[in-house]
This record gives sequence, C-alpha cells and structure tokens, in this order.
Amino acid sequence: MSGKNPLGLSKEAQAYEGANIVLPVQGWGYVRGKTNPTSSLTKFPLGTVYLNSVTGQSWMLNFAPGSWSPLNSPLVTVSGTSITMSAGTYICTSSSATTLTLPLTATYGTEITVIGAGSGGWSIHQNASQEIFGGTNHTTSGTGGNLAGGQYTAVTITATDTNNDGLVWIVTSLGQGTYTYT
Repeated sequence: MSGKNPLGLSKEAQAYEGANIVLPVQGWGYVRGKTNPTSSLTKFPLGTVYLNSVTGQSWMLNFAPGSWSPLNSPLVTVSGTSITMSAGTYICTSSSATTLTLPLTATYGTEITVIGAGSGGWSIHQNASQEIFGGTNHTTSGTGGNLAGGQYTAVTITATDTNNDGLVWIVTSLGQGTYTYT
C-alpha cells in the first residue's frame, strides 16, 4: 500500500487545509475540513463533496476545475432589524421590519431564502445595479429597489448572472402571501 494509509486514503487529500477525512463513495469522494474550499483546490476528482466541519456548509466540485457549488446553506435567525446576507436561509423574527441586504457579489446559483416569522415583515434591499426578477414582476434596478413580504411569507432567490457579480437575481420559490416589488 505504498503512498496510502490503511483505509486507502491518499496522503495529499488528507493534508489539505486541515482536512481530516476522505471517504471514497462509489467513485466520489468526501472531504471534511475546518475552512471553506478555495478555487485553488483542484486535486480532488469532479463530484467530490466538501464539508466545513465548523459551519456545516457543504459544496460539490463542479465541472470547471476549482469551481465549488454550495449544496446547503446556513440557517440564520434574524432577531434584529437589519443584516447583510450571503448564501443561506434567513428567518426574520422581529416585530419590527427587517431589512436584508443582498451580498455585493455572488456566484451563479447562489441561493438565499427569506422567511417572515415575525410580525414586522421583511424587505430584501439591493446594492448598485442589482435587480430581482419574479415572473412578470421585477424590482427597480439599484439601491432603490427591494422585494418585501410580511409575516408568514417566504421567498427563495437565486443569483443567475454568469459573470458571478450578483447583479441579477430571480425568484425561484415564492410562498403564499402578498409581496411588493419596488
């Protein structure tokens, strides 16, 4: 078993940024570490799943070398009135309106879900040149645009701009309720 440990795991894979386990799964691999994968991490085969053991987030290595796509996202409870978002699910619990700001940049396929649990409702605010499209509705481009909902509403939006600049988002799931596109 030259170059391999008793489990058949390569030494190179075990050494990456604190990765502590690599398990072969029918030709696919699974890597666990304490950091997020980087675009320079290309030594694993396509389809490898990477798990950050600190945050619980996971990614899969895509067709383009070094391109990692998120498989799940963190769950964030927002009890205050404002937050800047990244990929994830945000549960707004405040009795006051909650402002959630889109990230400045996002990779193609990044998903954000907002759930209105508090009586104050929520609104997703945009940065310069960003816009949210939902069927025949859309927000005004730029910082003046937003998508808003009330208590017991939920929306999932996905970054769709292939330039990976997070400028174009589409509504991929919309729960029952009233929504306002401004």
